[in-house]
Amino acid sequence: MKLNQLSDNPGARKKRIRVGRGIGSTKGKTSGRGGKGQTARSGVSIKGFEGGQMPLYRRLPKRGFTNIFRLDFAEVNLGGLQAAIDAGKLDAKKTIDGAALLAAGLIGRLNKKVPEKALVATGSLLTAVGLLLIALSTSVPMLYGALAFLAAGTGITTPSNQSILSKQADPSRVGGALGVGQSLSTLGRILGPIAGGWFFLHVGLQTPYYLGAAVMILAFALSFLLPNVPRGGGVHGSPVPDSGESEGVGREGAGAAT
Repeated sequence: MKLNQLSDNPGARKKRIRVGRGIGSTKGKTSGRGGKGQTARSGVSIKGFEGGQMPLYRRLPKRGFTNIFRLDFAEVNLGGLQAAIDAGKLDAKKTIDGAALLAAGLIGRLNKKVPEKALVATGSLLTAVGLLLIALSTSVPMLYGALAFLAAGTGITTPSNQSILSKQADPSRVGGALGVGQSLSTLGRILGPIAGGWFFLHVGLQTPYYLGAAVMILAFALSFLLPNVPRGGGVHGSPVPDSGESEGVGREGAGAAT
C-alpha cells in the first residue's frame, strides 16, 4: 500500500451540494432559497415571526418564577415549646435551636437535602471502589472508569467533611477548625505518596491501592458514628427568649426559635 492509495471509508465523506450551477441541477438560479424577499437573504432570523399576529411566546400566560434563594419556615408555638419542656423532650437550661426542635418533634426535617453523614459514607465507598478498580484494571476503559469513581468519591467527601467541621465547631472557632482540617488534608497528600511509593517499590504494584481502599472502607464504617447535623442549620443557635408570641423557624437559616 502506498500513500496515494489511502482512502476514507465509503460514505464517510459526503459530497456537498453545489448550488447555483444551472437549472438542470435543481439547485440552480435561486439555489434552493425560493423567490425574492427576506427569506432569500442571509443574516435574517424570523423563526418566531407569525406574520404580524401576536406570537405564541407572547400569547401564553406567565405566572411567577422559582426563587432558588427562598427560605422555608416552620412555625413553632410557645405553647408547643412549653409542652415539650414539660414532657422532658427539651431542656430549658440548654440552647434550643433547630437540631433540638427537630429531635423533640416540634418541627419536621429542616430540609429535604441529603445530610452530610450520608454524603461522607457515599464518597468514602466510591473512593474505595475506585482504588480497588485501579488495582484490578486490565484495560484502559476500566482504568478510566476507576478514575471516574475516584474523582466522584473525593469530590463528594471533601466538601461534606468541611461542612460537618463548620457545623460541629464552636461559632467563634470555625475558622480554626477548618484550618486544622485543611492542614491534616495537606499532610495526608504529602505523606500518602511517600508511603505509597515505598509500598510500590518494596511490596507490590497494587499494594498502595489495596491499602488505600482499606482505609476508605474504614472511613465508610466510621462515617456512621458521625452526629446527625441537619443541613439547614448548625448545632449552635440562639436561645429562646421569654417572649409572648410564636415565631417561625427558618429551615435554611440558623434554625433557632426567636
